[in-house]
This record gives sequence, structure tokens and C-alpha cells, in this order.
Amino acid sequence: MAHTHSAQSPVIQQQRMIIPNKHGEKLVGLLHETESKEIVILCHGFKSTKDYNTLTNLAAALEKEGISVFRFDFAGNGESEGSFQYGNYYREADDLHAVLQHFSGENRVVSAILGHSKGGVEYRVTEEALMDSLRTDMHEACLKIDKECR
Repeated sequence: MAHTHSAQSPVIQQQRMIIPNKHGEKLVGLLHETESKEIVILCHGFKSTKDYNTLTNLAAALEKEGISVFRFDFAGNGESEGSFQYGNYYREADDLHAVLQHFSGENRVVSAILGHSKGGVEYRVTEEALMDSLRTDMHEACLKIDKECR
């Protein structure tokens, strides 16, 4: 990932932001703005929030590299509105889509890092991969699974 600031660049500002999702709920996040062309979206894991130690430490490390970061609470978690719905990945995808759309309009290279409930980083999601997932008919895909599959 190329960046526009030296490794010694401080964060220019931190700003609390509210981004609405398609369900009318307000998602609350914190933007660590370094004015880089890249922005990394940090997503917390199960039973966690944007303020979880792993995410704050990762945000600080990315800041030091001059990369902007946005960490937010999914609906029903932390400061965000809504109710948490265990296993409802479509709702989480809707939230992530709202956040990605917000920052994609700024002509930035946007990527997301999804956290894990045990504190590690599980995987990285590009906007293209997210959009591909949102186009997948999960019901149809499930019907194609062999009934003998264990």
C-alpha cells in the first residue's frame, strides 16, 4: 500500500462521524484523517466495538504510516443505533456497504479489515469483493449444496 506521508507523519485530525445505513440507523465511527489517498475501514468482531484494543492499536499503527483509518460500530453495537441480530450477515454487509459508499465517493482507495472476536484480524475485504457478495443470491447458492454434504 503506497502512502502520501512519511512514517513520522502525525494524524491531522480525528473526527467522530455518523453514517446512516439503509435501515435508517445511525452508524457511529471515528475517522483518523491523515489526508492519504488510502483509507482502511476497521470492522470489529462479534461482541466487540470500534473501541476494542486491537482496533485502536491497529488504527494507531496505520496512522503512523500516514494512512487514514475509519473504525465504526455495526448497528446494535457500541454507539451505533439499532439492535444486534446474531448471524444476520446481510445487516452487517448493509452497514459495511454504507460506510464503503461514503468513503468511495471521495476518490480514495478503500479497503476493509474485519476483526475477530478473539482479537486478531480475520480477513481483508475489497469493495469489489463486497459488491460481489451482495450480488450473490444466498438462498439459491444454499439450494445447490448437495444434501449429502456434511
